[in-house]
Amino acid sequence: MKNLSLLLCFCFFLSACATNQKSRTAATLAGIGAGAIIGAATAPEDERAELHALYWGGIVGVLSAIAANYYFDDDKDMNVMKLENEKMKAQLDFFQNGPATLL
Repeated sequence: MKNLSLLLCFCFFLSACATNQKSRTAATLAGIGAGAIIGAATAPEDERAELHALYWGGIVGVLSAIAANYYFDDDKDMNVMKLENEKMKAQLDFFQNGPATLL
């Protein structure tokens, strides 16, 4: 269980950037970790806690991945990039075709 915790922390460290793909990965890993903790904590005494941790980690991880896919949508970023691209094209056109002043 200690190795699993270290692996989870390492994966969080790798996904520390603010891109949508890494945000989705971080949300999925958080879901897997939370599900594993819940599964291990709520396992009956006569059953293996590791199996419950894997089972609940998988279920909550898939649900958090689906939710993160809808929440961290790439369309918003694409629209912002298109607007910035149009603005830079207009500025370039102004510099190339606008009135030039010599110093």
